[in-house]
Amino acid sequence: MIRIEVDGTPLEVAEGSNLLATCLAAGIYIPNLCYMAESPEPFAGCRLCFVEIQGQPAPVTACTVAVTDGMVVHTATAPVRRLQQSAFRLLVSAHQITADCPAHKRCALQQVARHLQMGLKPKPLERVPRELEIDTSPPCFDLHPARCVLCGKCLRACQERNGSSLLTFARRGIQTVISAQGLSADGQEFTCEGCLACAAVCPVSAITPKADSGHCAGEGQGHADPQAAGS
Repeated sequence: MIRIEVDGTPLEVAEGSNLLATCLAAGIYIPNLCYMAESPEPFAGCRLCFVEIQGQPAPVTACTVAVTDGMVVHTATAPVRRLQQSAFRLLVSAHQITADCPAHKRCALQQVARHLQMGLKPKPLERVPRELEIDTSPPCFDLHPARCVLCGKCLRACQERNGSSLLTFARRGIQTVISAQGLSADGQEFTCEGCLACAAVCPVSAITPKADSGHCAGEGQGHADPQAAGS
């Protein structure tokens, strides 16, 4: 075991542990949307988990750092907050807020907004209107691209559960969406097994099990708590 310090709090942890996971386990919240503890490599796509580490010239993403003995970490400095707030503005500029969203009041975005003391419609960035239709083609779930924040958790959950992912990123730039047209490792059409691991890890209810998907008895039927650390 080694000792590190986070915001003045000494912690005793296993050397090489992931810094973000270490902080979350210690009850020190760092905003994050794309981190999955079970993934072998961090995705680092949401750009929210910035921290400052003493001795390093600039903030770094906590999900990509392995702790070392004597590390001193600050999670709420002015540079850290600026980076987190900029990343959050970009994320929500393309996110559609609706009163009937099943993640309302328990959405990971709302938790991040509260932590950063920001609203879900921050200025000065304009909201990006996108006419994105709900994709009902998958057999066990529906895709709501206007809610999606492109954290990539669904892709990795499907990949890790099934060895290949039905879901994939499609299009480019601001038009990027999650598409249910992925292929298996050998390039063949991928068949959804109905495990609903994708819905279970989605932090913003952009993937919802079909109401008539009783034959798809996967874990997403109950919709996991999106605020669970590293879920």
